[in-house]
Amino acid sequence: MRPDRRIAGTLGATLLTLAIALLVLAGGARADSCDVNWTNTSGGLWSNPANWSGGVVPGAASEVCITASGTYTVTLTGSVDIASLTLGASSGSTTQTLAVEGTTSDGLLSLTADSTIYQTGELVLTSGGGNGYAGVRGVSGSPPLTNTATVLTSVTSGGSYDLLEVDLV
Repeated sequence: MRPDRRIAGTLGATLLTLAIALLVLAGGARADSCDVNWTNTSGGLWSNPANWSGGVVPGAASEVCITASGTYTVTLTGSVDIASLTLGASSGSTTQTLAVEGTTSDGLLSLTADSTIYQTGELVLTSGGGNGYAGVRGVSGSPPLTNTATVLTSVTSGGSYDLLEVDLV
């Protein structure tokens, strides 16, 4: 007895559709892991709740994404603790910049989980003016910061130092 080719064809198409759906879901898993996303493509202050999805500034357990398309700068002053950071996209011609500033007081971003700076992301540490420092540090065993883009530091007149205390990979 010969198998029905229609059934075999339908089964093959169903498996192919399922495999494609799983690949799409796997490719989007990175974005789905973020529970707080930057939404203001004009840039602005990290501390302004209106710039974040849900209208809430990220907290210590937040998995933060600054990936919205556009060229803009997110400015962080003061000390902020988050779980992880995804900065920029893996391709594109725009730039998403996170500027950690320690101008009049210390600017420090603390990370407790693996974080990534993608191709369109730019991390800028700037200290100066009032003896403040700018830094990014890993806590809980120094989680890695995977960098496929740009990390810039600038110590200007009156600044003390910039600090990048993570496992940079």
